[in-house]
Amino acid sequence: MKRSPFVLLVLALFMTQCDTGLQETFIREASQKPAGITRTDKGGGLLKNASGTAIEEDKTDWRTAPFYTGYVRFNPAFPNPISSGFVTLPVIVTATDQLPNGLTLRGYNDQGRFTLLDEIAQTGLPGSYTFNFDISLLSASGSVSTIKGLHRLYIFDRLTGEMVSYGDVLVE
Repeated sequence: MKRSPFVLLVLALFMTQCDTGLQETFIREASQKPAGITRTDKGGGLLKNASGTAIEEDKTDWRTAPFYTGYVRFNPAFPNPISSGFVTLPVIVTATDQLPNGLTLRGYNDQGRFTLLDEIAQTGLPGSYTFNFDISLLSASGSVSTIKGLHRLYIFDRLTGEMVSYGDVLVE
């Protein structure tokens, strides 16, 4: 069955609009107030109760944005919650050259400034990568005492600036 080029063009535009709508919904969800975390230990494992069930697991944290589904995924940040020190956020790139210029991790500091927390310069090849940052970067003064509470973190494609994922970290 032969399809006309016009029908294929309309179909391609429709599919692009669907993806754009899903991405816009994802961005709106990321803009909402942080709520909940996935509790993890210092090694990245889920904190569990005596019966082996996760104590708290936020399924909305560290989801992959629709534009990037199938190309990259994220494991929960750890440790979470944290009182001081470094947070690690594992990244797994699953496709070649879909994110060739890397990723950035950002969050709002206690003065409301959108702050760069870490970046991965090149992620063009499949493999494991990590963000690693000192939680005190969320404080303009460097004092962890000013940033107690829940913080939303955002991951962006360094080339396009498009949001790739987001999640929450609790500073105790």
